[in-house]
Amino acid sequence: MRIKAVWMLVLALVLGAGPAMAGQYGAVRAGFYFPEESDFDNGMHLEAAFGMGLGDLAPGAVQGSPGLSRVNLEAAIGYYESEFDEKIVFGPLSTSIDVEYSVVPLLLRGIYSAPLEGTPVSLYGGGGLGLYIVNYEARTRVSNPPFSFSVKDDETDLEFGVHALGGVSIDITDRAA
Repeated sequence: MRIKAVWMLVLALVLGAGPAMAGQYGAVRAGFYFPEESDFDNGMHLEAAFGMGLGDLAPGAVQGSPGLSRVNLEAAIGYYESEFDEKIVFGPLSTSIDVEYSVVPLLLRGIYSAPLEGTPVSLYGGGGLGLYIVNYEARTRVSNPPFSFSVKDDETDLEFGVHALGGVSIDITDRAA
């Protein structure tokens, strides 16, 4: 295992009760993932989370501090993937390289919410720590007629990292009931 900082920006639409809600909540998010390595494609990010307000964990700590009452702690699990493809041709010799990876992040984080007065909409931002289960799959194919061969490598790693997020939360709980 190696320690790696993984920065991700998730511009998310919350399809359940979100961080603006006091008390316990569940959320499902969909957003975009921007890999650190510029050769990899951008992709989609899906996530399910459970959270609660800081006031629910330590009521005395937030009493008299409206800013702290907007802080939530969350545990989340997600999924995202990306790929990289390249083909190199030099005369009759061609080489193609395909690399795909998928990640299942297990996350703990703090989120600060800023509700927009009179609406079910809130802006939020935060960050935290995660354990990332990363699966890499690489395939290399070399062809020089009449000969060709391919090599495949598959590996799963556990990585620790940090993440940041920001987005818009829409509380649909009142409208869905």
